[in-house]
Amino acid sequence: MFLHLFKVLKQREKKAANEDFKVVKLNLATFEKELIRSELFGIKKGAFTGAIKDLKGHIHEANKGVLILEEIGELSHELQAKLLTFIEDGEFTRVGSTKPEKAKVQIIGTTNRAEEGAFREDFKARFRFFKVPPHI
Repeated sequence: MFLHLFKVLKQREKKAANEDFKVVKLNLATFEKELIRSELFGIKKGAFTGAIKDLKGHIHEANKGVLILEEIGELSHELQAKLLTFIEDGEFTRVGSTKPEKAKVQIIGTTNRAEEGAFREDFKARFRFFKVPPHI
């Protein structure tokens, strides 16, 4: 419900400013941990066996909009570091590429993981945490 309300309010704001707006959602819990990087950042053709064409990641798809990362607590500390680099400078690199790309994306993360150690401290410091009570 919170994400739906956010989306509606943000669309009204952007429409009033005559700007395009998009929301891209990615549930990280639905992917094997090895595939999450590819889903986020994309793939360069030839990066591995079976990578027969370039694929855009969700960050690229969300450019100039919002990326909602459901179950962000599923990110490994290594991927948190890569996402943190993107959050700080707006640059990312597709799997198998050496060429950095840019995107401007707001990120909303949701999680049910609050245990100690689930997040890197520097990663956690880039987000504002608040609890949304369960729907009754």
